[in-house]
Amino acid sequence: MALFSGGKIMNNKCNKRSWAIASAVFTVGLLSGCTTNTVPPTSAALSPVNLEAGVRSGTLVPKADAVVMVLDGSSSMRSPYNLPAFKSSSKFIAEKQIATLFANTMPQVNLSSELVSFGFGACQGWKSATVNLPMSSFSQSALAEAIGAIPCASGGTPIHKGLLAAENDIRNASGRVAMIVMSDGLCTDTDPVVYAKAMKEEFGDKLCIHTVWTGNDPAGKAVMSAIAEASGCGVAVTGDQVADAGGMSGFIANALFEQGQPLDSDGDGVPDARDKCPGTPRGVTVDADGCPLDTDGDGVPDYKDKCPNTPKGAMVNSQGCWSLGSVNNVNFDFDSATIRSDAYPELNNIVNILRTNPNMHVTLEGHTDSIGSERYNLGLSQRRARAVMNYLVRKNIAASRLSSVGYGESRPIESNATEAGRAANRRVDLKITRR
Repeated sequence: MALFSGGKIMNNKCNKRSWAIASAVFTVGLLSGCTTNTVPPTSAALSPVNLEAGVRSGTLVPKADAVVMVLDGSSSMRSPYNLPAFKSSSKFIAEKQIATLFANTMPQVNLSSELVSFGFGACQGWKSATVNLPMSSFSQSALAEAIGAIPCASGGTPIHKGLLAAENDIRNASGRVAMIVMSDGLCTDTDPVVYAKAMKEEFGDKLCIHTVWTGNDPAGKAVMSAIAEASGCGVAVTGDQVADAGGMSGFIANALFEQGQPLDSDGDGVPDARDKCPGTPRGVTVDADGCPLDTDGDGVPDYKDKCPNTPKGAMVNSQGCWSLGSVNNVNFDFDSATIRSDAYPELNNIVNILRTNPNMHVTLEGHTDSIGSERYNLGLSQRRARAVMNYLVRKNIAASRLSSVGYGESRPIESNATEAGRAANRRVDLKITRR
């Protein structure tokens, strides 16, 4: 048994009477430094956290580069755990279930992990502490498998040996280390708080010790809380607080993660999790959804739009310009100024817009592909523009509102190296000259 005296623990048998004395001392607050921390009530709940989503979005970033889990494999853990969630299982079985839940709830992040157990006797191979999983890259399955392989509980409770078993690995670690200690806190052979404080003095901010109390006696709860407090940054919880995935996720978020800046891969100011238009070029102004602004609503973002302020409902080409040929890219056959019949729906759309905007004047700009001479193509483009103008006049659009010009092959919008590109270049654009 362990009674506190002047910050040290006196060895004694772990029996009900002596633990009753320790519990009474705990109640009146006369224990040493092990009882100075106020322990959260057992019923307190931890808010669930979506760890995977937080890691993906960047709102949760690890504040530890390595995790060392230390489990109690001593004989005191063989007694029943008085929590309904564990159906009268032993504290040892419950501890392994909680530890396995930790492994399975922890998101797959870039850190290292180690598993240590302490106790004595055959279950520990006649050693006070065993490294069950050496420090290695974190793997949910590897950690869970190592936890499951701890065979049984026996011997005394040398928590301090469990802490010290990872001391060299902590010393050699390049970054910050989080230690997760699970125990009932009872029958300690030597005051573990003294060792926790000594390790904190050596490692400073590099080390945080967090505890999970898996016991029934409040004296053990005080020990576990004091161990966490000794590190200055530890989180102390009870087994029932982390008995389900929601509580465990809250514990992991508090102990191992901190708030980070949400990922914004394209740097547009909208986090990836909310960005409906990922990959926006740097410097492009976007809306609340991360999409480039499209002021005239023509489907072509402003940064690509060479013809801003096209009228509502106008059909535009890939450059955002009002154009006959924006839908199927085929309005004139090769070497022809005759409007194809499949272009009539687009022409009628132009008619409707001009009727809706009676003060609007437009110039019809004809274009060709690059096949043929420049002089010939210039004339062909003029004839195409004139053909569209004549169609509009026949639909009762005043000729005074219309003018036409040809640019030949000088203003392609697609490559003339392909048939599809050449077809797109055989077009007539509409330029608004007055609204």
